[in-house]
Amino acid sequence: MSRAVIGRVYKQRDLMGLSTRALAERVARAGYPITSQAISAHETQPGARLTVDYVFAAAKALYVSPSVLLGLGGECRTCRGEPPAGFTCNACGERTDDTR
Repeated sequence: MSRAVIGRVYKQRDLMGLSTRALAERVARAGYPITSQAISAHETQPGARLTVDYVFAAAKALYVSPSVLLGLGGECRTCRGEPPAGFTCNACGERTDDTR
């Protein structure tokens, strides 16, 4: 489960164009002090474990619901699960097909 959550955090970070340092700053402002080195370690070490506090702070920092990071679905705060046709939401990665 942790590996999948870390992958979703990475995907959101990448979609938003955030460095590990920028994410660490955002997560710290959301209430969970963490270093960019710790985020890098999460992303590269297969046995990394996450706390619930980190998942909630990362979700807040990435503007998504914790449910999105946990893979439970949930609605994106930016596109509400329905980005315009042919576009990908930068916040959650949801994509719709161009129906033109």
